[in-house]
Amino acid sequence: MRLDDPDVVRREYANERGLSARAGVYRGVAGPDARDLAFEAVREVRPSRVLEVGCGPGKNAARIRDELGADVVALDLSPRMVELAIFVAEKAAA
Repeated sequence: MRLDDPDVVRREYANERGLSARAGVYRGVAGPDARDLAFEAVREVRPSRVLEVGCGPGKNAARIRDELGADVVALDLSPRMVELAIFVAEKAAA
């Protein structure tokens, strides 16, 4: 099984359990958190608009919007991840 196989990715991103299992590959890996590095790279250029492709449950998109004040468009292939991203965005905005 290859982690970049489109069928594997589609199955794993179909629900929260699959996403958690996929993220588990990175647990225990030494070094800086890739999400924090990506956020800092966005912060450095101070954009007014951000397009996040493959947003998953939307936590990074909400963080960029809330902490940097940027307008964010977040896209994901998985309908379930889009549902979660909408929920996270609404919850964070409340």
